[in-house]
Amino acid sequence: MSRIFFLMFFGLFFIYSCNRENKDNNNTTDNSDNQNVVENNSENLFSAKVENQSLRINNAFYEKEDNILIITALSENDEHIFIIANSDQQGKNEIDSRSYFANEEETFYANKGTFEITANESGQISGTFNFEVKGFTDSTQIKNISGEFNKITLAKSFSKGDQKITTTQTMEVNTTQGTVDYKDCNFEISVENNTVVFRNQDDLKKSFSVKITTDSESGTAGVYSSSDMEIEQVFVDILKNQVTIFYKNGNSKVFY
Repeated sequence: MSRIFFLMFFGLFFIYSCNRENKDNNNTTDNSDNQNVVENNSENLFSAKVENQSLRINNAFYEKEDNILIITALSENDEHIFIIANSDQQGKNEIDSRSYFANEEETFYANKGTFEITANESGQISGTFNFEVKGFTDSTQIKNISGEFNKITLAKSFSKGDQKITTTQTMEVNTTQGTVDYKDCNFEISVENNTVVFRNQDDLKKSFSVKITTDSESGTAGVYSSSDMEIEQVFVDILKNQVTIFYKNGNSKVFY
């Protein structure tokens, strides 16, 4: 599946996964009033406002697919901004209609507006954006998204094994019995050769893998379907450093 089509899917999956998974304790509370810029490191900055309310962005990056530029920004409160443009060259363009803003309640797709790259220095891009969005399930909800980005960089791909997730605990949810079980673990997880590999660092004999039949991914998240008799999907989230296995019987297991 094309990564761009995944972006359109991911906004809806984002809402689904937030309702299906328990929130972990790494979420931080936003105690600031209209703080415009939060850095994801010392060089990469991204600021954004939804109407007059500023988002606390804790990660921003971009990707390239053919001639398409995809910018992703994620906030501390699990809000997402995806900006899709037809070029990574300097200049102003109309916003692509596949761009969107998503929170836990709704996904808002771009209706009209502009996107501009003001600088591209050694692969680090800077620019501004200002566009109107409409609700996916309720088109009467209209919001304005605006902001700027400064020297954001190209994301690495974890589907080629460039990145690995190290986990220390699991949370098993049994929907039939209505139980949640926590256990210590020491797994290193990566996506390699169309396979999600779970390596048990304490006992390699307890390692296992899940073969991927279809996949959809962005820079920090991937949804991998499986033909396994028991496993339906594997959801990899690098930003939260966690991997969730969704079983066909409705149960799930989170590595974090």
